[in-house]
Amino acid sequence: MSITIKIFIGRFQPFHRGHKHVITRLKKECRPVIVVGSSEKINTFKNPLSFNERRKIINNCFPGIDVFPVPDKDKDKEWVRCIERKLSFEKIVSGNEWTKSCFEEEGYEVEEPDFLNREKFRGTVIRDLASREEEGWKKLVPHCSRQLLEQFNFQKRMMSIDEDGD
Repeated sequence: MSITIKIFIGRFQPFHRGHKHVITRLKKECRPVIVVGSSEKINTFKNPLSFNERRKIINNCFPGIDVFPVPDKDKDKEWVRCIERKLSFEKIVSGNEWTKSCFEEEGYEVEEPDFLNREKFRGTVIRDLASREEEGWKKLVPHCSRQLLEQFNFQKRMMSIDEDGD
């Protein structure tokens, strides 16, 4: 019996309880492979963490899981081809509308992730709380993520980044 490989695509800025919930569920049915988008971006409000920081956090939460970087591309088709060249996969999992449309235009079926309270567990909410020096962001990320985010000075970084950048 072959194991289905599903790629879960996201920016993981930062990796939060919603992401952990999705991967935990995927691990029960397939071999999930994590694709980190906007991998070349760092130190902006939308993308404060480097790819290596995001990979370390994901691997801290899920040791041994494969994590691959995918930089942004000028053309949607080129972005999909970049992922196809890097990975062999059967299915795509993403809750991002742009990602879905990129893959659907290339003939792929995209599966909606089983998100945990998507309005509450969102990178945008977490980055906003951290930038305003509010401690509530820490409850939205799992302990395995929070440990490294604190080590990476995530909150101080968010407070120092211009919100209009990126």
